[in-house]
Amino acid sequence: MRISSLANILAFIEMLLPYLRIKKEEVSLMIYFCKSRLGKPVRSPYTEEEFRIFQKIREIHTKGRKKRKLTFEDYYNERQLEYETVKKL
Repeated sequence: MRISSLANILAFIEMLLPYLRIKKEEVSLMIYFCKSRLGKPVRSPYTEEEFRIFQKIREIHTKGRKKRKLTFEDYYNERQLEYETVKKL
């Protein structure tokens, strides 16, 4: 079974949440992120708040590892380069 739509991902992780002990914080952040994206058009740009959620999840996953600080501007510039590359095709 493949879960691919945002609504299905949200339903799945909401079902898992009560059973989690270790990843509860990440899943709670992911639920908040999914809910914030559901009302928007597909491929709409991320808001600063959504990007902060992304950064927080990334920080949690890199505890004890060498951290790379990704700024909102870095993310925007990467997306702009992707857009310009696709536009040229």
